[in-house]
Amino acid sequence: MDALLDDLRSIIVSGPGIIGDLLASALNVNAMVWRSAPAAYELEDVATDWLRQLLRLPDGFEGLINDSASSSTMYA
Repeated sequence: MDALLDDLRSIIVSGPGIIGDLLASALNVNAMVWRSAPAAYELEDVATDWLRQLLRLPDGFEGLINDSASSSTMYA
């Protein structure tokens, strides 16, 4: 247990670990509408546009990221 707690203190509870947690918390939001999480919505918009370009789809194509296979199936 002492070795585990030492690893926790030296590896996880460190500057990079704290910064990583802050970044993950900032991006892990419930982005249901633009008003509740504008940064997450914009990130999704950019990421789906990158995917559109990667697949060489025309500019008119838009997309969204679903949270589960169930909701993806429902939308499809």
